[in-house]
Amino acid sequence: MIDTMQNTVASPDGEHIEIGAGSDLYVFDSTMTASFFSAALTLGALVGTLSGGPIAERTGRRIALIIAGPLNVVAFLIIALCQNVAALIIARLIAGFSMGICSFVCSVYISEVSPTRLRGLLGSCTQLLMGLGILLVYILGAVCRTDGGSLDPLATSWTFCRWRLVSYICLIPGAVLTVAMFFAPETPRWLATRGKLEAAEDTLCRLRGVDHPDDPRIADEVRALEDIVESQTKRSGGLSDMKRRFDILWHCPKQVAI
Repeated sequence: MIDTMQNTVASPDGEHIEIGAGSDLYVFDSTMTASFFSAALTLGALVGTLSGGPIAERTGRRIALIIAGPLNVVAFLIIALCQNVAALIIARLIAGFSMGICSFVCSVYISEVSPTRLRGLLGSCTQLLMGLGILLVYILGAVCRTDGGSLDPLATSWTFCRWRLVSYICLIPGAVLTVAMFFAPETPRWLATRGKLEAAEDTLCRLRGVDHPDDPRIADEVRALEDIVESQTKRSGGLSDMKRRFDILWHCPKQVAI
């Protein structure tokens, strides 16, 4: 994909193959610019991962994912349509930011809505599906190819990656996530940390398929929610809460460095 964007595709013999006049696939005129485009995703993901926790704590896990979904859609739409190099790099930053939020918040959301016996299994699916998604994009890059209108005799129909088409396809997961989260509940744990015990119990009943929070099948989980509300009430606004927040902020830079 990057080779196509900077027109550095080579034949098996090492000879340069021109992408052809009039193609909108060639956008980068230097390796440095292409490198910035490639690195922007990682930089955005770093910021998104660090921001995901505070966003999810303040707005809720569900809202955090609703924020991340449209950002992903907008980013890939810009990449698919735009010719401006600066806009493409900014779009990659936005895409990385969205992916960083999702990589953090999805794991938290799944762990907080899953039954205890399935929590480990469902939690591991996040990384598995991320890996499968990366593999799928590589496959799309291999399938979505064109000669780009090139008249070079070395060019074939498999020479240049139609990365704009791939970007359009990458819109789909973000759109699906956004729509799906509008119908998904907030996690019971987050509701409990906000003192909304009744809403937390109702959501837990909905997730577990029971009619009432007194159902013995969810007794342990209801008790855990009550403990969360009680602990939040005791420490809210106190010195211990301030110390805990300071400790978290103090250790974050060290974790990033490691």
